[in-house]
Amino acid sequence: MSTNSGFDIELVKHVHEAVSIPVIASSGAGKVEHFSEVFEKTDVEAALAAGIFHREEVPIEEVKEHMCEKA
Repeated sequence: MSTNSGFDIELVKHVHEAVSIPVIASSGAGKVEHFSEVFEKTDVEAALAAGIFHREEVPIEEVKEHMCEKA
């Protein structure tokens, strides 16, 4: 169950270190900053969210704009 308090950074790091395939961080995003945080703090290849978009808590466009600003 997602807490919307951010991706589990430590878990993502451990998984990325343990496997040789691309890793997608999933579950936990609750605000746009969580997306940039997971990329800043891990070597994950991608991040996803669904619930926050389906429940219209965070517009997809806001995440896109935020990530463009961080690039």
